[in-house]
Amino acid sequence: MNGIYVHLFLEEVKSRMIDQYVREIRIADRIVQVVFDDSALYVSLYPQAAALFLAPAQRKGYEKETKLAAGLGACRIIDVTQDHFMPVVHLRMEKTGIADMQELKLTIILYREAPNITVSDGRTQRKLYPKCVSKKSKRSIIDLNEGEISELSARNYRDLASYFLTEIEGVDKYLAQEMTPALLLKLRRILAGDRVRPRLVSVIPMQVSLFAKEYVRAYRSFNELYKDGIMRFLEKKQEAAREAQRRSITGKIKKRITRLQKKILEKEAIEEYRIAGELILGNINKIKRGDSMVRLFDPYQNKDKEISLDPGKSAQQNAQAYFIRYKKTKRGQPALKKKIAALTRELQDVGISTSDKKPSVKRPGAKETVSQPFRTFVLESGAIAYVGKNARSNDQLTFGFARPHDYFFHVRGYEGSHVILRMKVPKTQKPPKQIMVTAASIAAYYSKAKTQKNIPVSYTQRKYVKKDRKGRPGAAILMREQVMFVDPALPEKNTKN
Repeated sequence: MNGIYVHLFLEEVKSRMIDQYVREIRIADRIVQVVFDDSALYVSLYPQAAALFLAPAQRKGYEKETKLAAGLGACRIIDVTQDHFMPVVHLRMEKTGIADMQELKLTIILYREAPNITVSDGRTQRKLYPKCVSKKSKRSIIDLNEGEISELSARNYRDLASYFLTEIEGVDKYLAQEMTPALLLKLRRILAGDRVRPRLVSVIPMQVSLFAKEYVRAYRSFNELYKDGIMRFLEKKQEAAREAQRRSITGKIKKRITRLQKKILEKEAIEEYRIAGELILGNINKIKRGDSMVRLFDPYQNKDKEISLDPGKSAQQNAQAYFIRYKKTKRGQPALKKKIAALTRELQDVGISTSDKKPSVKRPGAKETVSQPFRTFVLESGAIAYVGKNARSNDQLTFGFARPHDYFFHVRGYEGSHVILRMKVPKTQKPPKQIMVTAASIAAYYSKAKTQKNIPVSYTQRKYVKKDRKGRPGAAILMREQVMFVDPALPEKNTKN
């Protein structure tokens, strides 16, 4: 993130953060909330959209972060500082204890290489992510004197952009490419207090400008820009995820269609199996056990024909094998064509369900939700339960949409919907028991056992679920099955269909 723009942002909001008490820290993917009493500082740690803004606090879609938040409860912010136009912000806090007053520092690092947040008490430091970037500061843009600014006028465009990017603190590549001596003077006046309307130039990556003539939108403040920009970024990110999902699902369907199409034979090709069997039976005396090939005259085509044989079988057995293959192939052709037609329709349905529907992002920082051909339930702590609507939807949900570490639920012994539970938890841990029970209850509700009580529901991680290739659509095989008994029920709140 551009350090100069961080400075201008802090000029807008610094006074609104001083004397605020940090109540907790919440996180949704790479969006972090530093929660105050009635608002929150949102920090986007996406490398392509590192940013921060103030907005009302939000619980929905966020989980409590415990590693950084340990010991931060009721800490009062006493100062907000920036390192010399660097994209680094420090929230200095004090916490009054029984014996003495403790000072802590929450540092927001917005370098694109590794955006991060750390908390330090002077003795120890905790990091949100392992990689943490630290750089030496460069010259400040306000330290340039008039003589140096005049000398810059003699530089060519590339040299000037390179100078600002490598020598001046707080300048990113976008601002460096824009900079001219005239705009430098204008920027210095802005830093001194001139009013400005920042402009959002692009969303992915997020590019901001004070001078661009072509842009997406201009804003009254940097806070408004970053708030709206992050919302737009998440929307674009969701669209990309939807497109990747569509390509994955359609790719798999197309491969299945291709495999089936290779099995479709012309009538003449199918008849070749019958003719081979008849020729073998008509020339038994010319064939010995152990032969792998025989050359026989074909009266239908009035020429010799080479016929492959199984050396381990007699002539009669080889002929019978050809007749069986002929009947099986002939009977199977209509079924193959029917499967191809069904897969072609499914391909069209997938294109509609994953491409034509637009994603819904209600607020910047909200947990991502993508419109899918499944029922969706948002549970406690940001967990999401996805529910298949039919056999084809079950297949798409479990074998196209679900991730390896998601949890799979299905009623044991009854037909019903697949349920996929998605929740961010440490790799060695399961989601909380109550969340698991809720997901199992949903699976019981959307099954043919919904009128009963104490229903057995099988569950395991998605990576242990295999598609039953010989079964009907929606059929699955669980490799590491566990069972819990629940009553059919739907969650009372936070439901989306």
